[in-house]
Amino acid sequence: MVQKKVDELTKMGMGIIGPRIKDSCCVFCGADLSITKYCDCKKSMRVNQQVKKLRRLIDKYSYVTDLKEYTRLQLSEANFPKKFAGMDFSDYVTETNEQKNNLLIMKNYVDKALEHYLKATNLIFVGNFGNGKTMLMSIGGDEIIRKYGIQVKYVNIFDFAESIKKSFESKELSTSKIIEGYKKAPILILDDIDKINPSPFIIDLMYGIANYRGENKLPTWINANHSLEDLSNNFYGEGTISRFYDSSIKAKFTGENWRLRT
Repeated sequence: MVQKKVDELTKMGMGIIGPRIKDSCCVFCGADLSITKYCDCKKSMRVNQQVKKLRRLIDKYSYVTDLKEYTRLQLSEANFPKKFAGMDFSDYVTETNEQKNNLLIMKNYVDKALEHYLKATNLIFVGNFGNGKTMLMSIGGDEIIRKYGIQVKYVNIFDFAESIKKSFESKELSTSKIIEGYKKAPILILDDIDKINPSPFIIDLMYGIANYRGENKLPTWINANHSLEDLSNNFYGEGTISRFYDSSIKAKFTGENWRLRT
């Protein structure tokens, strides 16, 4: 089962990336690659980075003996909200065209998750309270782990800030390791990023995470109630939000708050 998964990911990934070499030459610039196998032209550099990401994903299966247990551990480590455990896309209510469209956006992202991972496509959900933004992202992340084995890390911004604070107060917790975990997660979900009034330290930290993930082509999903303009002007600054905005798929949620229904 593990080898079948590896073969599927390899075939799918190389189909997305496409050929890099033909007749021992770079398909982009024509350079002779009979010795080096890698070209340093601009287009090749971008594609080579995608190849390395695919190899890192596949290499994680090298020591896997039980695929179900590996998936179970990934789901546990993702830390999705427990209230969404066991749910799938059929649990998301679609009473309006907007809800149907937002569900379709999430489904399409999952269907092309390997491509979005290799090409670092961010996902941004913005809109009203109680419209299922967190629910859709949690279900989507769960699906991606099960289908592709891509690691997903979920964190609510309040818990994120609290974990950093606790690391300052405890000798047993490493602040740098906590931050590294978020910076380097293959897919990072930052939930409710406007639910705190961020301190200057958190603002700087968020910029560092956004910048690192942008430079290293790692997809980030964010959701918030405020507009992107508000997030930029009143929360984290243009430098941070623009990095999340870059190469992103966006969806708006304007419906009524489901939690207040009687």
